Amino acid sequence: MSRMIGLIVGVPGVGKTTVLNAAKKYLNRNFEVINFGDILFEHLKKYYNLRNKDEIRKKVSYNIYYKAQIETCKTLYDKYKDKDILIDTHFLVKTKFGFLPGLSKEMAKYLKPNFIVVIIAEPHYILHRRLKDKTRQRDIELAHLIKLHQDLILNYSLNLAYDLHIPVIVIENQEGHIEKAGKELAEALNSL
Repeated sequence: MSRMIGLIVGVPGVGKTTVLNAAKKYLNRNFEVINFGDILFEHLKKYYNLRNKDEIRKKVSYNIYYKAQIETCKTLYDKYKDKDILIDTHFLVKTKFGFLPGLSKEMAKYLKPNFIVVIIAEPHYILHRRLKDKTRQRDIELAHLIKLHQDLILNYSLNLAYDLHIPVIVIENQEGHIEKAGKELAEALNSL
């Protein structure tokens, strides 16, 4: 079997990490899950006094942010070159500049992903999860703005997949059905 690299995306609070954790026990491959933001944060700490990942979108200049994204992609590809990896990331990041690509076509050339998974959920559930999560410093958005962000991510995913000629898998993370979403994700990945 050849190496597999997958991108797992969705709006903040949709449950990407939770669904990934639920899927692990059903996967045929031994995917290592990597959080793109953790590696990006380590790169950006060199330039900014950042306390956490949530400060990236508020304090970092666009040029530095973009360069750090490229470095993160190179680091991930080189560091995990012999492993199957799932990269937990955001395709569109809401910043003070507006929405920025969390992963551009140029960055994808460094990573060479085999597939994209988009995790979606009802916007009011996402809002509720964000409000409950005291471990993060997330911006509060109204449900209709969360829906817009989610729709933009779906469109962006399809456009990038079209350019890279890779599949897009959409998994709905329904409230109270994490195990179901995890199984659906594993079944889809096992079929690739």
